[in-house]
Amino acid sequence: MNFKNFIYFNCLLLLPTAAFSQGVAIKLHIRGVYESKITLLPLIGTNALKPIVERAGIKNRETTSISVSKAQLPAEFVLRFDYKEKETSAPYLAKNTFLFPIKI
Repeated sequence: MNFKNFIYFNCLLLLPTAAFSQGVAIKLHIRGVYESKITLLPLIGTNALKPIVERAGIKNRETTSISVSKAQLPAEFVLRFDYKEKETSAPYLAKNTFLFPIKI
């Protein structure tokens, strides 16, 4: 099945006037699934692939924000979405995971 049938999200990078002086906020809108867990993982550094931010229990049509401090920038991250299609679905199966690389 197509990813767009299950989950739709918008990532909006809100950059302060002084570039990266206070970090970056990523605003995420979840739609098309019952619930999602969102994790931000750095790709390099001493904490590579260890979650630095995790938001669980984001329901359909809800919005959440993830902040990245200026100490962690610039860097490359992976936004990981684990989701449940329906309320009765098993929680966060491996097949219901999508990874999106981002560079900030």
